[in-house]
Amino acid sequence: MKEKVLEFITVIRESFIGSVTVYTMGSCYWFYLILKQVFPEAEAYTNNQHIISKIGDSFYDIRGEVSEEDVDGFYIPFIMNIPSLALIL
Repeated sequence: MKEKVLEFITVIRESFIGSVTVYTMGSCYWFYLILKQVFPEAEAYTNNQHIISKIGDSFYDIRGEVSEEDVDGFYIPFIMNIPSLALIL
């Protein structure tokens, strides 16, 4: 599963110049939605500044797999009614 997720992320990342900037500086939620279309089990997590996707036991963003050290204690499940949603989107 992890290999398929990473291959798909690579295709998106390499599809246009600036994809990393786009999907880390304001469109990370939309990137999660793209992943969710292909991997329906994807769950969104946030640190109130960025959204990453949990698929299986791993976390991802446009750069690839997000390390456990970067997730633990910083990211929580994303709930649509978080007041700071406007800051993320």
